[in-house]
Amino acid sequence: MAQDKATTMRSLAIEKYCKPDEYKILDLPIPKISAPDELLIKVHAASINPIDVKVADGQAKLAFPAR
Repeated sequence: MAQDKATTMRSLAIEKYCKPDEYKILDLPIPKISAPDELLIKVHAASINPIDVKVADGQAKLAFPAR
């Protein structure tokens, strides 16, 4: 049973202060391993912490100002 090797990965992007329904999902190329001490890990699932949603929404602007 052969598996197709993926060439892209999904990434969550937040370009400005916004609510979670405005986050963008991008398809990016999978990084290449270029040194013998590098490792590529396949992530099956990930989560977003409630504090991260508040920071992305702008509720912590004084602590994390926009760049």
